[in-house]
Amino acid sequence: MRLRARCADQDGGDHGGDAQQGRRTGGRDAFAALTRYMHAALDLRVSAVIPLVLDKLDLDDAELRPARDASANAVAQIVDAAHRDGSLPEAVTFADIGLLLVRLARPLPGPISPELNDALAHRHLDLLVDGLRQKGKRAKTLRGPTLSHADLRTLAES
Repeated sequence: MRLRARCADQDGGDHGGDAQQGRRTGGRDAFAALTRYMHAALDLRVSAVIPLVLDKLDLDDAELRPARDASANAVAQIVDAAHRDGSLPEAVTFADIGLLLVRLARPLPGPISPELNDALAHRHLDLLVDGLRQKGKRAKTLRGPTLSHADLRTLAES
């Protein structure tokens, strides 16, 4: 278990570095880079795994520490840049972003397929991200399935 936990943490750490690189080279603004990072983090499922193994990890482990620090620093730089360019309200913190990802990465209860769960996690992230945008910059459409109350009933019955 310790080895798998270490790999998951290192994978997440490496990805944080990728997010920072994307901000430097491919993004128009820091908010777009932050959004890309959050969607990529959901795809990696690190935010779902780490809370389950957190009590088994030595957070000061010499092998993990550099990857954890690099990841955290990369995301903090993106959040700080979004604050500076005015695309992210100052009230939204690094911790808010990380904890939102943990909440969104957890599977929904009931008979929901992993594919639908993943698609809904991205849709719900889009809803949250759009709400975080400064007024006037909000998206017109959302990705992922739009479920009605009847759709939810159908899922519950399957």
